[in-house]
Amino acid sequence: MAMIAIAVTAQAQSQLKTVRGKTKDGKSVVVRYYPGSYEDAIESVSYQVVDDLQSNVKNLQNQIKTEQGKLNEANNEVKRLRKELEKRADQATIDSLNTVIEEKTRTINAANNQIDILNSRIRQLEDTNVSLRTSIDSVQRILDSIRKTKNRLQTNPGQPKSIIGVEAGLGQVIYGNTVNTGWSHEPSFSKHIALYYGTPQLAKSFPISLEAGVGARLFGMSASKVAYQITLDEQEDADHHSYQAQYQYSDLNEQLSLTYLDIPIRLCLGQPIKGKTSVYAKIGITPSLLLNSSFTGKGTYTLKGYYEQMQVTFEDIPELGFVTNADCYPENSQPDMKRFVLWGNVSVGTYVPFGDSPLQLQAGLKLDYPFMELGNAAEVKALPEGMGIFGKNGKIVIPSFNLGLIYNLK
Repeated sequence: MAMIAIAVTAQAQSQLKTVRGKTKDGKSVVVRYYPGSYEDAIESVSYQVVDDLQSNVKNLQNQIKTEQGKLNEANNEVKRLRKELEKRADQATIDSLNTVIEEKTRTINAANNQIDILNSRIRQLEDTNVSLRTSIDSVQRILDSIRKTKNRLQTNPGQPKSIIGVEAGLGQVIYGNTVNTGWSHEPSFSKHIALYYGTPQLAKSFPISLEAGVGARLFGMSASKVAYQITLDEQEDADHHSYQAQYQYSDLNEQLSLTYLDIPIRLCLGQPIKGKTSVYAKIGITPSLLLNSSFTGKGTYTLKGYYEQMQVTFEDIPELGFVTNADCYPENSQPDMKRFVLWGNVSVGTYVPFGDSPLQLQAGLKLDYPFMELGNAAEVKALPEGMGIFGKNGKIVIPSFNLGLIYNLK
């Protein structure tokens, strides 16, 4: 390797940076430059290392020219002295000229040696130049690959291919007009849990995806009335006589528990991004299948009959239906629950990452609303105005708080 290490940085800084390395022949190379982009750093290294080597080669070539000039001058001087030596007859002059020729010969030899040394250095510098350019080209290719990856990540930063999520929620059931007039209800809570899959982002420039899964929903409803009485005219007894029915009720209480299998399908705006907090908004529908319905009713009533034609009130005559403190709800008193219900829902919240882990926390608010009635009140003879639950319709609203975990699939 022509250079052990070349350090580059992508952030512009004001301080001078240093690149250190070694040439093929073991000589240290030190380059100082002001870092900017990857390209600036590479160009700086190329200019200060490779171009400096080329400059050194040119300097050595100039030195060779100088030495070659000295060599040529010495050779010409030797030729001139030899011609002069041929003309001289006296020994003293000949010896003197031979001495000068020997000195010039030594100068020529020295010049030849220096030229050989300079040529050797030029070859070394040219080899180093080639090695350094090869190293810089390799670094450039690596940086090009890094830049392409960086651009791709910037185009879709942290976009997951798909997700798997699990969520659970707790909310309060809001009855609206569901409970019959005059009945009260206690707070009821809804619990749900779901496992779902989220598709990859559907549009390159818009963070939208689809989610679908399976889950369960459990919630209850209640209605109660301490005491009340009603009067119904023109009723007919078993003997087809007309009378006025006088009902008195005490301690009425109805409890209904429902369990559904949910299939949530949602359109999600906002994606869980690895290593980054993000927000989401979801809108969808949830087909639900009723798995279980449990109803209990408690309360007593007294029925008296006033016969206007006889100016008499009958009571405690079971044969005619007049009873005292009788049970309002027979064993078969069950509301008529629909086996299939379609819900609409909207939710908003945030995804919070656990560092660089593919797991993320999901937290948000959700609102569920059925597009159809959940059920209807059953006919109970002791309750001529109908049950307390589903007095008008079987629609409710459930706002809830959701908490879950998201796993970003690789």
